Amino acid sequence: MTKKEGLTFILILCLTCLILMAAYFWLILPQQTFLHDESFHVLRSAGFRDALQEGDFYKFWQLTNQQYPREESYYPFFFYWVLGILMLFGQSIAWIKASGLIFLFWIVIILYFLGRELNQERGRAISLLTISFLLTSPMVYALHSLAMLETLGLLLLLVLIFCYFRGRREKKLFFYFMS
Repeated sequence: MTKKEGLTFILILCLTCLILMAAYFWLILPQQTFLHDESFHVLRSAGFRDALQEGDFYKFWQLTNQQYPREESYYPFFFYWVLGILMLFGQSIAWIKASGLIFLFWIVIILYFLGRELNQERGRAISLLTISFLLTSPMVYALHSLAMLETLGLLLLLVLIFCYFRGRREKKLFFYFMS
């Protein structure tokens, strides 16, 4: 990474932090209740948080493999792990809803490196354009101000795509196995 690319990356991170702080104060703090789906996810994650606080990894493993009838069978467990770990640091409604903004911050970082991975010459321009489209979309903030599965799903999808293209370029098995 050259000095110019490093400065661009730091500028992107600073602007992203400012935008996400504004979204936190204007979107998340006024919301003082959970939606139906959010409350289900938070209650499920609270079980993981309790298991981690107690140090009961058998209970943690049971919750990971527990499948409810009907709708629960297709929910990925990884979201509940991450939200349970985040709930160890705070349990307010605003903090739990801010998990979506934390995932959005990492999405911006992955998009920056993904743009550079796709095109070595114009990667910085591709990254800037993609991130600017993402951060100027009102729907992105509406989705990421909720504690929902989609935010982490998007992050994991972008990590998978990045690992695939990095593996193709470097021809290393590690990145193929990651994807």
